[in-house]
Amino acid sequence: MAFDFIKNRPKKEYKNTFLQNIFLSIHFDKIDRNNISSDFAEKWKNYIKTTFNDLDVSSSFWETPISISRDDGCLTIILSNGFIGAIVGAKDYRSFIDNILPQLYKLKTFLKDVLNLDSINSISVRKVNIWQFKSKDNIKIEPLDVRKKIFSNDLICKKSNGILDENEKKIPNMHKYEWFENDIKVIARTVFLRYSNKNTAFNQVLDTEAIYAKNNIAIEDLEEKSILLNNILYELYHWCINTQILKIMEGDK
Repeated sequence: MAFDFIKNRPKKEYKNTFLQNIFLSIHFDKIDRNNISSDFAEKWKNYIKTTFNDLDVSSSFWETPISISRDDGCLTIILSNGFIGAIVGAKDYRSFIDNILPQLYKLKTFLKDVLNLDSINSISVRKVNIWQFKSKDNIKIEPLDVRKKIFSNDLICKKSNGILDENEKKIPNMHKYEWFENDIKVIARTVFLRYSNKNTAFNQVLDTEAIYAKNNIAIEDLEEKSILLNNILYELYHWCINTQILKIMEGDK
Protein backbone atom coordinates (compact mmCIF):
# COMPACT_ATOMS: atom_id res chain seq x y z
CA MET A 1 0.00 0.00 0.00
CA ALA A 2 1.57 3.27 -1.12
CA PHE A 3 -0.35 5.91 0.84
CA ASP A 4 2.33 8.22 2.25
CA PHE A 5 0.76 8.28 5.73
CA ILE A 6 0.93 4.49 6.20
CA LYS A 7 3.55 3.59 8.81
CA ASN A 8 2.16 0.21 9.95
CA ARG A 9 1.64 1.51 13.46
CA PRO A 10 0.72 -1.08 16.10
CA LYS A 11 -2.93 -0.95 17.12
CA LYS A 12 -3.57 0.65 20.50
CA GLU A 13 -6.63 1.26 22.66
CA TYR A 14 -6.81 4.69 24.31
CA LYS A 15 -8.36 5.72 27.61
CA ASN A 16 -9.76 8.91 26.08
CA THR A 17 -11.10 9.59 22.61
CA PHE A 18 -12.41 12.51 20.60
CA LEU A 19 -14.35 10.23 18.27
CA GLN A 20 -18.02 11.17 17.82
CA ASN A 21 -19.49 8.93 15.11
CA ILE A 22 -18.53 6.08 12.80
CA PHE A 23 -20.35 5.70 9.49
CA LEU A 24 -20.50 2.52 7.40
CA SER A 25 -21.95 3.03 3.90
CA ILE A 26 -22.72 0.66 1.03
CA HIS A 27 -23.88 1.72 -2.44
CA PHE A 28 -25.37 -0.53 -5.12
CA ASP A 29 -27.31 -0.11 -8.36
CA LYS A 30 -30.92 0.84 -7.77
CA ILE A 31 -33.36 -1.99 -8.31
CA ASP A 32 -36.36 -1.63 -10.58
CA ARG A 33 -39.35 -2.31 -8.38
CA ASN A 34 -41.03 -4.10 -11.26
CA ASN A 35 -38.24 -6.67 -11.24
CA ILE A 36 -38.36 -7.68 -7.58
CA SER A 37 -39.29 -11.23 -6.68
CA SER A 38 -42.88 -12.03 -5.80
CA ASP A 39 -41.87 -13.04 -2.27
CA PHE A 40 -40.14 -9.73 -1.51
CA ALA A 41 -42.79 -8.67 1.03
CA GLU A 42 -42.35 -11.91 2.96
CA LYS A 43 -38.57 -11.64 2.89
CA TRP A 44 -38.78 -8.04 4.12
CA LYS A 45 -41.10 -9.05 6.97
CA ASN A 46 -38.83 -11.92 8.05
CA TYR A 47 -35.74 -9.70 7.92
CA ILE A 48 -37.28 -6.98 10.08
CA LYS A 49 -38.62 -9.55 12.53
CA THR A 50 -35.34 -11.37 13.02
CA THR A 51 -33.02 -8.35 12.82
CA PHE A 52 -34.97 -5.67 14.64
CA ASN A 53 -37.18 -7.70 17.01
CA ASP A 54 -40.36 -7.46 14.94
CA LEU A 55 -40.23 -3.66 14.73
CA ASP A 56 -43.18 -2.23 12.81
CA VAL A 57 -41.45 -0.82 9.73
CA SER A 58 -43.02 -0.40 6.31
CA SER A 59 -41.25 -1.32 3.09
CA SER A 60 -41.49 2.21 1.69
CA PHE A 61 -37.73 2.39 1.15
CA TRP A 62 -38.52 2.12 -2.56
CA GLU A 63 -39.61 5.77 -2.35
CA THR A 64 -37.79 7.19 0.69
CA PRO A 65 -34.97 5.88 2.93
CA ILE A 66 -35.99 4.15 6.15
CA SER A 67 -34.08 5.03 9.31
CA ILE A 68 -34.20 2.62 12.26
CA SER A 69 -32.68 4.07 15.43
CA ARG A 70 -32.15 2.74 18.90
CA ASP A 71 -33.82 4.71 21.69
CA ASP A 72 -30.53 6.16 22.99
CA GLY A 73 -29.57 7.38 19.51
CA CYS A 74 -26.21 5.56 19.55
CA LEU A 75 -27.10 3.30 16.63
CA THR A 76 -28.96 4.01 13.40
CA ILE A 77 -29.51 1.69 10.43
CA ILE A 78 -30.51 3.23 7.10
CA LEU A 79 -32.13 1.18 4.33
CA SER A 80 -32.94 2.52 0.88
CA ASN A 81 -32.92 1.52 -2.76
CA GLY A 82 -29.32 2.07 -3.82
CA PHE A 83 -27.83 2.83 -0.41
CA ILE A 84 -27.70 1.20 3.02
CA GLY A 85 -25.64 2.15 6.02
CA ALA A 86 -25.06 2.24 9.75
CA ILE A 87 -24.13 5.06 12.12
CA VAL A 88 -22.55 4.12 15.45
CA GLY A 89 -22.00 6.68 18.20
CA ALA A 90 -18.81 6.86 20.23
CA LYS A 91 -20.54 5.68 23.42
CA ASP A 92 -21.16 2.34 21.73
CA TYR A 93 -17.77 2.02 20.08
CA ARG A 94 -15.02 -0.15 21.53
CA SER A 95 -13.48 -1.58 18.39
CA PHE A 96 -14.28 -1.99 14.73
CA ILE A 97 -14.52 -5.76 15.08
CA ASP A 98 -16.82 -5.62 18.10
CA ASN A 99 -19.15 -2.79 17.12
CA ILE A 100 -19.09 -2.20 13.36
CA LEU A 101 -18.85 -5.68 11.89
CA PRO A 102 -22.11 -6.80 13.61
CA GLN A 103 -23.88 -3.93 11.84
CA LEU A 104 -22.21 -4.90 8.57
CA TYR A 105 -23.63 -8.39 9.03
CA LYS A 106 -27.15 -6.92 9.27
CA LEU A 107 -26.59 -4.97 6.06
CA LYS A 108 -25.15 -7.99 4.23
CA THR A 109 -28.16 -10.04 5.25
CA PHE A 110 -30.46 -7.38 3.78
CA LEU A 111 -28.54 -7.36 0.50
CA LYS A 112 -28.46 -11.14 0.14
CA ASP A 113 -31.69 -12.35 1.71
CA VAL A 114 -34.07 -9.51 0.85
CA LEU A 115 -32.71 -7.96 -2.33
CA ASN A 116 -31.06 -11.12 -3.71
CA LEU A 117 -27.83 -9.28 -4.55
CA ASP A 118 -24.37 -10.83 -4.66
CA SER A 119 -22.31 -7.70 -5.37
CA ILE A 120 -22.25 -3.95 -4.70
CA ASN A 121 -20.49 -0.88 -6.12
CA SER A 122 -18.75 0.70 -3.14
CA ILE A 123 -18.22 0.48 0.61
CA SER A 124 -16.88 3.24 2.83
CA VAL A 125 -15.91 3.82 6.45
CA ARG A 126 -16.01 7.35 7.87
CA LYS A 127 -14.99 8.66 11.29
CA VAL A 128 -15.63 12.11 12.78
CA ASN A 129 -13.51 13.46 15.64
CA ILE A 130 -14.31 16.76 17.38
CA TRP A 131 -12.28 18.85 19.80
CA GLN A 132 -14.26 21.43 21.80
CA PHE A 133 -12.57 24.57 23.13
CA LYS A 134 -13.36 27.75 25.00
CA SER A 135 -10.85 30.57 25.16
CA LYS A 136 -9.91 32.16 28.47
CA ASP A 137 -10.63 35.83 29.21
CA ASN A 138 -12.70 36.11 26.01
CA ILE A 139 -9.57 36.22 23.89
CA LYS A 140 -10.26 35.65 20.21
CA ILE A 141 -8.60 32.51 18.88
CA GLU A 142 -7.54 32.14 15.26
CA PRO A 143 -8.12 28.92 13.30
CA LEU A 144 -4.41 28.40 12.58
CA ASP A 145 -3.58 28.58 16.29
CA VAL A 146 -6.09 25.80 16.95
CA ARG A 147 -4.81 23.66 14.08
CA LYS A 148 -1.29 23.82 15.51
CA LYS A 149 -2.54 22.59 18.90
CA ILE A 150 -4.22 19.54 17.39
CA PHE A 151 -2.73 18.58 14.05
CA SER A 152 0.72 17.36 13.08
CA ASN A 153 3.17 19.38 11.04
CA ASP A 154 2.70 16.81 8.28
CA LEU A 155 -0.97 17.77 7.95
CA ILE A 156 -0.51 21.52 8.51
CA CYS A 157 2.23 21.71 5.88
CA LYS A 158 0.39 19.57 3.33
CA LYS A 159 -1.29 21.48 0.53
CA SER A 160 -5.08 21.19 0.59
CA ASN A 161 -5.61 19.28 -2.67
CA GLY A 162 -9.22 18.11 -2.35
CA ILE A 163 -11.89 19.55 -4.62
CA LEU A 164 -14.72 21.02 -2.54
CA ASP A 165 -18.28 20.16 -3.52
CA GLU A 166 -21.02 22.79 -3.48
CA ASN A 167 -21.94 22.16 0.17
CA GLU A 168 -18.32 22.16 1.32
CA LYS A 169 -17.70 25.50 -0.40
CA LYS A 170 -20.24 27.06 1.96
CA ILE A 171 -18.22 26.07 5.05
CA PRO A 172 -15.55 28.58 6.15
CA ASN A 173 -12.11 27.32 7.18
CA MET A 174 -12.52 23.95 5.45
CA HIS A 175 -9.40 22.12 4.35
CA LYS A 176 -9.76 18.97 2.28
CA TYR A 177 -7.06 16.44 1.45
CA GLU A 178 -7.34 13.45 -0.87
CA TRP A 179 -5.27 10.37 -1.60
CA PHE A 180 -5.82 7.70 -4.29
CA GLU A 181 -4.40 4.20 -4.53
CA ASN A 182 -5.82 1.63 -6.96
CA ASP A 183 -9.55 1.37 -6.09
CA ILE A 184 -9.31 3.21 -2.75
CA LYS A 185 -9.91 6.90 -2.17
CA VAL A 186 -9.05 8.49 1.18
CA ILE A 187 -10.32 11.89 2.32
CA ALA A 188 -9.48 14.05 5.32
CA ARG A 189 -11.49 17.18 6.04
CA THR A 190 -10.65 19.68 8.78
CA VAL A 191 -13.16 22.36 9.78
CA PHE A 192 -12.97 25.13 12.40
CA LEU A 193 -16.47 25.98 13.62
CA ARG A 194 -17.31 28.86 15.93
CA TYR A 195 -20.50 28.51 18.00
CA SER A 196 -20.33 31.68 20.09
CA ASN A 197 -21.16 35.23 19.02
CA LYS A 198 -18.14 36.37 21.01
CA ASN A 199 -15.87 34.06 19.03
CA THR A 200 -14.59 32.41 22.21
CA ALA A 201 -16.11 28.91 21.84
CA PHE A 202 -15.49 26.61 18.91
CA ASN A 203 -15.12 23.07 17.57
CA GLN A 204 -12.23 21.74 15.56
CA VAL A 205 -13.39 18.83 13.40
CA LEU A 206 -11.38 16.06 11.76
CA ASP A 207 -13.57 14.12 9.33
CA THR A 208 -11.82 11.16 7.67
CA GLU A 209 -13.19 8.70 5.14
CA ALA A 210 -11.88 5.70 3.20
CA ILE A 211 -13.84 4.48 0.17
CA TYR A 212 -13.40 1.28 -1.80
CA ALA A 213 -15.18 1.54 -5.16
CA LYS A 214 -15.09 -1.06 -7.91
CA ASN A 215 -17.64 -2.73 -10.12
CA ASN A 216 -19.07 -5.94 -8.72
CA ILE A 217 -17.55 -6.02 -5.24
CA ALA A 218 -18.59 -9.41 -3.87
CA ILE A 219 -20.79 -9.17 -0.79
CA GLU A 220 -18.78 -11.98 0.77
CA ASP A 221 -15.70 -9.72 0.63
CA LEU A 222 -17.24 -6.81 2.55
CA GLU A 223 -15.80 -7.74 5.96
CA GLU A 224 -12.29 -7.91 4.53
CA LYS A 225 -12.68 -4.61 2.66
CA SER A 226 -14.20 -2.78 5.63
CA ILE A 227 -11.39 -3.92 7.96
CA LEU A 228 -8.85 -2.71 5.38
CA LEU A 229 -10.57 0.70 5.22
CA ASN A 230 -10.65 0.96 9.00
CA ASN A 231 -6.93 0.17 9.21
CA ILE A 232 -6.26 2.93 6.69
CA LEU A 233 -8.24 5.42 8.79
CA TYR A 234 -6.31 4.39 11.91
CA GLU A 235 -3.06 5.20 10.11
CA LEU A 236 -4.46 8.45 8.72
CA TYR A 237 -5.68 9.65 12.12
CA HIS A 238 -2.27 9.11 13.69
CA TRP A 239 -0.64 10.92 10.79
CA CYS A 240 -3.03 13.87 11.19
CA ILE A 241 -2.73 14.56 14.92
CA ASN A 242 0.23 15.67 17.01
CA THR A 243 1.87 13.99 20.00
CA GLN A 244 0.16 16.33 22.45
CA ILE A 245 -3.25 14.94 21.48
CA LEU A 246 -1.94 11.37 21.72
CA LYS A 247 -0.73 12.05 25.28
CA ILE A 248 -4.21 13.30 26.22
CA MET A 249 -5.71 10.14 24.74
CA GLU A 250 -3.27 7.94 26.66
CA GLY A 251 -3.69 9.70 30.02
CA ASP A 252 -6.32 9.75 32.69
CA LYS A 253 -9.29 12.08 32.30
